[in-house]
Amino acid sequence: MTPQFQTITPGARLSDQVAEQLIRHVLGSNGFNVAAAARALGLEREQLYYHMKKFGIQRQASPDTDPGTGA
Repeated sequence: MTPQFQTITPGARLSDQVAEQLIRHVLGSNGFNVAAAARALGLEREQLYYHMKKFGIQRQASPDTDPGTGA
């Protein structure tokens, strides 16, 4: 699978954009398992949640669960 990288937005901090791309990649590689992604990044879960909020990254609904059934 080839990673999809976004183009760099003028005026945005390059380090923030690199961090966002890395976080998105690691989350995707870990099936959006925040605990596993945080371990892979060497972060606490709370730190990863902070960065997810900062970059507007939301957890994706799992395709095998239906929120209406509690399953």
